[in-house]
Amino acid sequence: MAIAFFVYLLSNQKAVKTSAPLLRVCGFLIITGVVFAWLLIPGDNFDHALNDIRIKAPILAFPLFFAYGPKISAKWRDRVLRIFLMASAGSALTTCVLAFSDLVGWMDLEFREYSPFFSHIRLSLNLVLAILLLVFVGDGLFEKKYRILLFVPMFLALIVLQSVTGLGILFLAALVSIKRLVKSRLGKLLVLLAILGVGYVGFEVVSYFIQRDQPQPNQESFITENGHYVHTISDDDGMARAWELKSNISIDSTSDRGYNLRGALLRYLSSKNLTKDSIGVAKLSQRDIALIEQGITNYKYPSWWPLKKRFEAIRFQMENYFSNGNPNSNSVGMRLVYWELGLKIFSERPWIGNGVQNLKANYAEAYESFRFKIDEKYRRRAHNQFLTFLICYGVLGFSLISLGFALVIFPWRAQHVARLFLLVLLVSFLAEDTLETQMGATFAGFWMAWFFIKGNHNKEA
Repeated sequence: MAIAFFVYLLSNQKAVKTSAPLLRVCGFLIITGVVFAWLLIPGDNFDHALNDIRIKAPILAFPLFFAYGPKISAKWRDRVLRIFLMASAGSALTTCVLAFSDLVGWMDLEFREYSPFFSHIRLSLNLVLAILLLVFVGDGLFEKKYRILLFVPMFLALIVLQSVTGLGILFLAALVSIKRLVKSRLGKLLVLLAILGVGYVGFEVVSYFIQRDQPQPNQESFITENGHYVHTISDDDGMARAWELKSNISIDSTSDRGYNLRGALLRYLSSKNLTKDSIGVAKLSQRDIALIEQGITNYKYPSWWPLKKRFEAIRFQMENYFSNGNPNSNSVGMRLVYWELGLKIFSERPWIGNGVQNLKANYAEAYESFRFKIDEKYRRRAHNQFLTFLICYGVLGFSLISLGFALVIFPWRAQHVARLFLLVLLVSFLAEDTLETQMGATFAGFWMAWFFIKGNHNKEA
């Protein structure tokens, strides 16, 4: 696509002169120019650099298409939006069906597997944007009853995917758009859901501090289940003997979900406020034993709704990380490690960066010298797009990329939903390496071009 439009530009100078968004296209050219130039910094992994070009190609190709390709009529733009909204609702409905199948026992899935087509994180970003489009421009695309039918599965999918980031972005979007939202029924519904969401988060935080036991003298671990401390006095031998009478699975084995059964048993007993010995295990029912064998760590878990499960997982991860400092298998703790290592790598070459080719080697070296032994499967990159830019391109490259983005979005004459798209994109940059995956780069490149670049009016083209 990019090569075809470069050829078109060279052969049709009139189209260049009559194309309005030249400054904005220059912004995309600056972004991709920086990315490609920094690939030339010497390194040992040119294959990674070539893969980076492949991933980020849409960031250049889509703007050229929208700026210099054949003009897209308003009728076709509406059709594209309808297709996107229906596809998003279809993916959301698939997610809801899989979640229901897991709930009733037809399938055994983790919430990440509720998104069968691509990453649940990328699906969440698409669903958030689809909801915002539905609320702010959907009245020109669908009748009111159909907008509700599309909205419901998309919002439910964000809940069953336990997308705290996605729901948080929706809350921020509702907060900055409240004057616009109250003018429509669907907008009022979004405001109501945002208020309920904030109230629920506040309730969970207050409940956590109210129900928590008082720490004991010389308390070293602050990990809790239902407010009861997990690492208190226990009789490991008696607990193991009692477990063998109840289950055919060894207490030192690992469940299908990767949980150590001894640890799961300790947490489960704590959730019921039972002693960690033979007496406590003897009080467990067969249903309790079956749940522990699956790696379930809290007797209330089956009755929790998805967001409650997510909040409890985050709560446990934070307690675990701040109690023993070991971040393995801990998404919250691992993000702190990714950022810590990323800042360390950045500080070594802050001005021009380390180059794209060296990113993998830089992180591998940093993990080897880290104070904890991190399992191979958890050794990932920054999980923060801004930090990844700084590591690869340094302050100089990051400044040029920021200039490129500024040229794309200013002068600020885009519709409100376009500004909300930027909110979605920038918040995702804080939590993920959005542009380091094909799905993320395509999402960013396509919608930035869609919202901020107008098609030309060259009839011949």
